[in-house]
Amino acid sequence: MPHYSTHTKQTMVSKLMGPGAPSAQSLSIQTGITQATLSKWLREFKSERRITMSETPALHSPRNWSTAEKLNALIQSNGLTERELGEFLRSKGLKSEHLLVWKKQFIDGTVKPPPGRPAKDSHVKKLEKEIVTLKKDLRRKDAALSEASALLILKKKVHEIWGDEEGEVEMQVIAGITQRPYLLTNSVPLKEQL
Repeated sequence: MPHYSTHTKQTMVSKLMGPGAPSAQSLSIQTGITQATLSKWLREFKSERRITMSETPALHSPRNWSTAEKLNALIQSNGLTERELGEFLRSKGLKSEHLLVWKKQFIDGTVKPPPGRPAKDSHVKKLEKEIVTLKKDLRRKDAALSEASALLILKKKVHEIWGDEEGEVEMQVIAGITQRPYLLTNSVPLKEQL
């Protein structure tokens, strides 16, 4: 198993963090480091709080900055003297070319979102989980309905062939259904389901 330096780990984790960051799988393809290793580093750094974007701005690459961060940097750099601008650029890990390109993009209206997958809204995530749960519930109920339908058809055929002189057949079908309570819904009584 290869050993990676702390700097390499921090660089990979910083690429995985933030809005619009690439997935561990896509970064794995780009770097050749396994997806499991990248995910492990991310979990470790999050749990230990070793790295955050505010603590290490140099690791937060300018090409991954959001539109708001770019605009904020342009506003902050506006009107600074050459010396102050140099200090500002060093503190943010920027080059003067970044500011020139971003300014041109804002003027032209061609500002691009950061690369990688877009961050999902928490409401969207909640709805996706609800859809999965509802689909699972629908499959379960569909299977139960199919089994109950098969039992009803069987009951009718048995009644047609042998009749229902003693009422035993109906009781056996009802006993078969009650032995499988997952077939029943809680809102409908057993007699109404038959």
